[in-house]
Amino acid sequence: SMLVRTPRPSAVTTPVQVVAAEHDGFFTLAEQHDLATAYGTGLRIIAGSGHDLMLDRHWSRAADEVLRWTATLDADSAAPRNAVAPVRPVTL
Repeated sequence: SMLVRTPRPSAVTTPVQVVAAEHDGFFTLAEQHDLATAYGTGLRIIAGSGHDLMLDRHWSRAADEVLRWTATLDADSAAPRNAVAPVRPVTL
């Protein structure tokens, strides 16, 4: 469909982190895990949150996670400073 596209990791040249909502009504946690796996990156789950993370009452946890992750990026290479471990969901 127009809303759901197949991941294309070979087309992405920037670092990726998947931040998922625990109670997302559109994408299951299994789908979010598959997305993180496809891009070879981590999956962070915001506990108690819904699909629109930045509009959710837990928006600050999502924002904190994005800030935490971007702080790990190397500005010169635009890549994470440390290699990403195998995908293990972390609920925040």
